[in-house]
Amino acid sequence: MACAWTNMGVALTRMGELQEAETRHQQALQVEPGDLVALSNLAALYERLGRDRDAEHYREKARRLQEKNPYYHFNLGLRCYLSGQYRESIAHYRIALKLKPKEHYFHMALAKAYIRVGEMDKVASCLKQALKNAPDENAKHRYSEKLDWLLAHHSDRGLTTLKN
Repeated sequence: MACAWTNMGVALTRMGELQEAETRHQQALQVEPGDLVALSNLAALYERLGRDRDAEHYREKARRLQEKNPYYHFNLGLRCYLSGQYRESIAHYRIALKLKPKEHYFHMALAKAYIRVGEMDKVASCLKQALKNAPDENAKHRYSEKLDWLLAHHSDRGLTTLKN
């Protein structure tokens, strides 16, 4: 497993066995070439060794991997949302949805962000998608309750067609 090699590499780094740590991180990447933790740790190790070109190479590989990861963008969106940067959260949630369009809680998060910026007309389609992609009856019920609540409290904002 890549994580075992990575953990060993971290332990060796802490012990000052930097060459051996490099070998373990490289082994992790042989097992799983896209292991973000191994890439990041190897970049940090190379930076510590003064091998700036190698460090930059692995940082760039890690960055490219993150850009393709919908959960990375979702987490960025969540951070923005929690800090009150709702427009920025919308941008990140939309990227996450482009990468994984059927993730129901991405749609729900986007709906919440649209509510915060007052774009109630966009909430409807987000909630419909969350409901459509909900993995089980319990989640569908929760989304349906949210739709009902929004209809009851925001019918003056053009949400009357929300459940259609």
